[in-house]
Amino acid sequence: MTKRLALITGATAIGFLLASCSSSPTTPSNVYLLPNPTSATNIDVQISAELSSPSSAARLKSAGDNELVEVDSLVAQARQLASHLAANHDADYAVEMSRLTDLVSATASAKATIIAAMAALSQSPTSTTLANVRSALIQLRSPLGKIAEAKADASEIVALLNGG
Repeated sequence: MTKRLALITGATAIGFLLASCSSSPTTPSNVYLLPNPTSATNIDVQISAELSSPSSAARLKSAGDNELVEVDSLVAQARQLASHLAANHDADYAVEMSRLTDLVSATASAKATIIAAMAALSQSPTSTTLANVRSALIQLRSPLGKIAEAKADASEIVALLNGG
């Protein structure tokens, strides 16, 4: 069983409403308010019904593995950009190097977070551990998370290299 997370708007607040994805009408179990939402779009997130089930730990491990693959891809991109910057000094070199430093820092932080989360899963995980790991992985993926930060840094470096 999964649950759907959807962004709702109202007259006084914008929040997340947890509601079941079944065909029957449902009532929300929890509402989480956001202090500064960035957009009013629908967000689909698969959430397991039982935090303590073994399949939850397996899904979180799989999600962590996928995040590691993406971070490793960003690290490889950072290496390529560093090689290019070392060979080609242009007018934006200082800005590009600053962004490269930010990119390397963000990927290292993201990787450390993922490794720590996966280590917590390797020991008999409790429902609290599973919730903490899920939270850490969601935070990495958030618009202000380390993965998004690294992607933005890489895109800005590429734009600067292309004369933008």
